[in-house]
Amino acid sequence: MLSRYSYHYLAGILLLVVAGLIWLPNAAARNAWSIAFASNFQEGTQLPDEVLSFPQSHQRARLWLAKDALANNQPEVAQALIADLAKQGDIHALDILGDIQLAEGDFDEAVQTWTEAGQFNRLLETARTARDVGQFEDALLAYQAAWGIDIDVVTEELIHFLQWQYGDRDLAISILKEALAKRPGSLERVKWMLLLGDELREAERWEEAERVYREVLALQPDNIPAHIGLGRAFYGRGDGLEAALKELQEAIQLDPDFGDPYFAAAQILAADGNFTESDDWFVKAIDRNPEVPWYRVERGKIARIAGDNDAAIEIFLEAADLFPEWAFIYYELALSHKLNDHPQEAIQAIEKGISVMQPPNVLFYIRAGQIYEWVNFLDEARQAYQNALLIDPTNQEGEA
Repeated sequence: MLSRYSYHYLAGILLLVVAGLIWLPNAAARNAWSIAFASNFQEGTQLPDEVLSFPQSHQRARLWLAKDALANNQPEVAQALIADLAKQGDIHALDILGDIQLAEGDFDEAVQTWTEAGQFNRLLETARTARDVGQFEDALLAYQAAWGIDIDVVTEELIHFLQWQYGDRDLAISILKEALAKRPGSLERVKWMLLLGDELREAERWEEAERVYREVLALQPDNIPAHIGLGRAFYGRGDGLEAALKELQEAIQLDPDFGDPYFAAAQILAADGNFTESDDWFVKAIDRNPEVPWYRVERGKIARIAGDNDAAIEIFLEAADLFPEWAFIYYELALSHKLNDHPQEAIQAIEKGISVMQPPNVLFYIRAGQIYEWVNFLDEARQAYQNALLIDPTNQEGEA
């Protein structure tokens, strides 16, 4: 005779068997549909009707079909397929919803959707794509959304974007201060402090910059960039050449084979009008780090400022041989050829610079427009200025 516990045990077994009988055909249907989908899927082509009719128990089927609809330029169909899943907070559905919104031209909504879903990688990828095609307002929006999710990973890249593409020093300073306040224990803290010091120095906020650099040196007495930043700040504030070079010597003593302190000394000496001595220091920097193209570009610029444009052209041409993909070499070379009344060489240089610049830079198109105007290629000049305005619609240079 079976006990009460035996009845309960047998009842449990029976329930499992019944559930299995229900599950097995459902699982088979899902597997069969998945195989049919994989066999028929080809981006940009219409799926057959038997694949479009999917098992309701197949939760991923809606996502796959939505992606297929989006690939076939059917965003409305895609949205209908994943609407319920998106409302439930399904990460994959929200990812697709962002793609739908982006395809429909609603960049802000896409960024908001990915932000709500915590889709950090999508936001960062979208920011970089927008940056690389010159859509800087969109890039900033996506960068800031990604920054809100992971400050440690995004801060440095966001600041470089603000420095080199977007050009908003006040925003860069604000973001760095906020990062330092929010993440006091971050391993990136010293790096952020150095970036902040540099931004404050460029904004001529000398005392604030000095304070930040000294805070870095209190944490890391052998920090070479902090010594370099201090030296630049001293000269910029008007403390004199001697005070600046003394601080740079501190950096050189820490690592005599590192080119940056020599490079900084060369720039400061040039600003002080000591062009011959400046060039000697540029050579020292290049000798120590010949792989850095920026040293050569700046040396050529200073030679031009000093009145030796022939030497500048020679320096730029040598740099172009060594670093053929470094766009700013051609940007400066084009100007030197223009000043030397070499129209064909100037055009070739700026067109080469535009062909290798990455990401698009408004300065290159403005310089191209100026050179085309100079040689009376007015249609080309107009197109160059229009390209500049596509990158920066507020740029008055592009309205010429």
